Amino acid sequence: MSIPFDRKNLLPPEITNTDCCNNYMVFIIHFKNRVYGYLAATIEENDWFDVFTQGSIMNLANAFENAAMQKKLADLEDIRNLYMRDSLTGLYNRRGFDKQLRDQMDHVDKNSNAKCYAVSIDMDGLKYINDTFGHMEGDKALMYLAEALKKTMRNNEFCARNGGDEFTAFLCGEDGAREEEFVKEFYDALDEVNKLGLPYEIQASVGICALGEHESDTLISCIQKADMRMYENKKQRKQKQKNA
Repeated sequence: MSIPFDRKNLLPPEITNTDCCNNYMVFIIHFKNRVYGYLAATIEENDWFDVFTQGSIMNLANAFENAAMQKKLADLEDIRNLYMRDSLTGLYNRRGFDKQLRDQMDHVDKNSNAKCYAVSIDMDGLKYINDTFGHMEGDKALMYLAEALKKTMRNNEFCARNGGDEFTAFLCGEDGAREEEFVKEFYDALDEVNKLGLPYEIQASVGICALGEHESDTLISCIQKADMRMYENKKQRKQKQKNA
C-alpha cells in the first residue's frame, strides 16, 4: 500500500526546525516490489555512504520482510485452528480428529507393537447444569472436562469434542494396559476438578474399544462399539446413582 504525501512532510518537524543539518540522503526500504518505508540520513561534508551502509539497509529490509512473513504464517495458523479446533475447549473438533486419526493410523500400521483404542466420552448431567446454573456455567463445565481429558493424553494420543457433551479420544500403548490406565487417570482428574467447590459435580461416562479386538473389526466399527459401551456405562452409572 502506498501513501502519498507532500515533499515538505518527508522529514518530521523535530528535524527540519533545527539547525542540525542541511543535507539528507533518503533511502527506500524495500524487499523486491514491497516498500516498507524510507530512511533519511544526514550527510556531512566530504562524507558519503559505503557498502556497509547499503548492506545495513538491505538487512533492515530483510528484517521487515521476515516480520511480515511471520505475521502471515501466524494468521494462517489461526485460520487452521479455527478450521480444526473446537472454539470453546481448544480440543480438536470432529474434522480435526478425523485428520489426526488418519495420520496416526499410518504410524500405527508401521508399528506392530502399538495397541490402540477408540474412546467415547459423554458428559453426565450437562442439561441439569445448563437448566439450573445457566449455559455459561455449562460451558465452564465442558471446559473443565476438556482439561481433565487433556491431562490424560500421552505422546501420539489426542482427543476431540464432537459437539454438545460428546467427546472422543484415541489412545495408544505398547503394554496392553493403556485402557485401564486411561480410565483411572481420567476419573482421578475429574475428582480433582470436583474438589474446587463447584455447585455441581462434573461426571462422565466412558466406552472403550481396542482396535483389532476382533479380526472383522474396522476402525469405524470399533468407534461404534466404543460409543455403545459408553451408553451402557451411562445406564449403569444412572442405575447406581438411583440405588444409592
